[in-house]
Amino acid sequence: MSTEIINEYLIHIRTEDCQKLNGSLNSFFSFILKPAISVSNNQNNLSIKLSSAELPYSFYTVNAYNNTFNIIENGVPRLITITKGSYDIFEFRDLIKSLLGSNFTVSVSVNTGKMTIINSSLTTIGLSFISDAFKLLGFSNTTYSATGSVGLTSPNIISLFSITGIYLKCNLSGYNIYNTRLNNNLSSILRLIQIEADPFNMINYISTTDAFITKLNDKNIDQLIFRFTDQEDNLIDFNGIDFEFTLKIFENKTKDKPIQQIENLNTPSTLPQLNNSYQPFDIEPINKIIENERLQNILNKIKNIK
Repeated sequence: MSTEIINEYLIHIRTEDCQKLNGSLNSFFSFILKPAISVSNNQNNLSIKLSSAELPYSFYTVNAYNNTFNIIENGVPRLITITKGSYDIFEFRDLIKSLLGSNFTVSVSVNTGKMTIINSSLTTIGLSFISDAFKLLGFSNTTYSATGSVGLTSPNIISLFSITGIYLKCNLSGYNIYNTRLNNNLSSILRLIQIEADPFNMINYISTTDAFITKLNDKNIDQLIFRFTDQEDNLIDFNGIDFEFTLKIFENKTKDKPIQQIENLNTPSTLPQLNNSYQPFDIEPINKIIENERLQNILNKIKNIK
């Protein structure tokens, strides 16, 4: 089977023109497409890809999803809230020390990138986590305890890469995108945008000619809902900065490839001789039944953005 593109559409989207769906965050929004985009023939299908995007690197390393943990002093937990912002490793070390207090020593090894927390005035010192702060500090999501004078050293290096990529997700029901985070793997991700910029600059994405195209079950596109998330499916806080991106929609006409073209790829002399009375079993109807059932199962499962 091959496809022929018979129609193309560009959709230019500005978040400031769209309806926000999560308070003040502009990373979850919708808009109505007027007029709707529909296939000209119901036998055709639609596909979509991200053509370009200009996103502000205005989100923080420390955010609402990773800014709290408990320091446990002689068995008593004390909540620590890390100030939201973006830091280098030494700024982050100094911030943690100031939040813990003057009795604490906080150091980071320049060789291993691991953090050590000591308080010799305490009999025991511990850590427990109620957010993803354990990743920032280089620990795991468990409870730690040690003598105060020996202290705690993180088993992992400090990770200030809290957002490793930006995922653009959409309510359109694609059927060729998979995601290991989901039980049934099918996902509404349109594109993973790599972060190739420094904080407080612009992240620019431009599609290449071979950029992946999402095949759609939808024959008609009238309302679009988008989410920009991190790798943990958390909405990204762009801190009030609006942005723009462009989608390209294709209408595709499917064409059957002639059998003769396939046979000509083989050298006749190398093919086995078949009995002229042999009649191959027609499997095309079975394939259609299987495909229809597969698509119906997908439509039943994909009802919300995942």
